[in-house]
Amino acid sequence: MTPSRDGAVVEAKHFRSQLWRMSWEWAWEWAWAWAWGWAWAWGWEWASALDEFMQTNWRNIGLPGRLFGWQPNKPGFEKFVKSEIVHLQQLMQIDRERYLGEIVVQHDGAPAYWVSLLAVNGHQHSRTLVVMNLAVRIGQVVAAYYKKKYRRPRPSYVCPGLLPPFGPPAHASFPSGHSLQSWLMSLFLEKAVPAYKKELYWLAERVAFNRERAGVHYPSDTEAGKALAEACLELIKADCRNIRKLFAEAADEWTRSITPPTNDAPPKIP
Repeated sequence: MTPSRDGAVVEAKHFRSQLWRMSWEWAWEWAWAWAWGWAWAWGWEWASALDEFMQTNWRNIGLPGRLFGWQPNKPGFEKFVKSEIVHLQQLMQIDRERYLGEIVVQHDGAPAYWVSLLAVNGHQHSRTLVVMNLAVRIGQVVAAYYKKKYRRPRPSYVCPGLLPPFGPPAHASFPSGHSLQSWLMSLFLEKAVPAYKKELYWLAERVAFNRERAGVHYPSDTEAGKALAEACLELIKADCRNIRKLFAEAADEWTRSITPPTNDAPPKIP
């Protein structure tokens, strides 16, 4: 085996290990849905949709240059990093205690917030659950790839005084995986339930920003996650016919699950 191949094997193992850790962080949330009898709704349909996405050009998404001011080869990088650290210190002092409950829950179980927001259930919204699972899986793959590519240290490595309430996670900081997955969830669900766009976007922003409150992500990590999610959606619009069909099927569920208007008299209650 040549040295170059040795290096490729090590890189592949590192990538799989990183993806596994990120998958585990979100795994329990999907496990409780099995306990509620929703597993039949998902099957492995998300896997074929994920395969379709993997054929796109997702490895070459361009991010805005302003997000890379933290890199040591950029002019003024120390000032850039310091301003982000000061922002996180202020959040730690002012916000963290107040939001700590949801910060901890969202560390491993953020998808429950979307389920609760829309009152998703396996009986009426089986395709919607597939869409949600697909958003998480695409987010895991894309985040692992770009974290490995950019290798940014976590904020608490730079400023240990941030004292995050957990972790910090072992994988790199940039981009924020929670921001990426949250925005994918909201952008995908917007296709199914466009009337909830405002609420879906609010929830994505809140979950992503809570990672800053926790001291585990910089603001530029958060913005990069959102930018990647928007780029992923554009790739799907251009190249993923089956995923677009899945979105349409999920939207049809919501049309059918809404009680139609009626002129019938209300039932008589004894």
